[in-house]
Amino acid sequence: MEFHFPLKKIPLTTDLNQKLEKLGFSPTFHRAVVDIILCDINSDEVLSTQAIFDTGAPFSMIPASFLKLFSPIHSISHSIWGIVNKPECHIKADLANITLMIQDPSGTKSPKISVPMVFADFENLPIILGMKGILDNPSIECKIQREILSLIFYEEEF
Repeated sequence: MEFHFPLKKIPLTTDLNQKLEKLGFSPTFHRAVVDIILCDINSDEVLSTQAIFDTGAPFSMIPASFLKLFSPIHSISHSIWGIVNKPECHIKADLANITLMIQDPSGTKSPKISVPMVFADFENLPIILGMKGILDNPSIECKIQREILSLIFYEEEF
């Protein structure tokens, strides 16, 4: 089973555009946005949304307000941060094992995948599909080529 998602070009701020152009780079970033379906502990579909397929993020992330959709669920209190590990950059979160499916533009659903999901105590954040549970899953192959993200799901057990 193979899914393809076009990369979206995201414009940058004028200042960063000019700097990248001076270095000979395109003044845009490319992001893959995928449709995901999150499931509760009974494998029932509880949320269909879009997520940034973030190859630099170890964990998937969603606002904490969505945690109630998965109740009851076993979660562990955690603190997350980005590149800078300073107290003022930490966000309180809950970490839980979530089952999800990826849906391609035609509506075809992938097999179910287990990923560690961070429910961040911050509401104004993008939903992110991180790489833990994806890149380390031997049944999934990811490649980005010619502005297309391809996800290939093999028939082996997850």
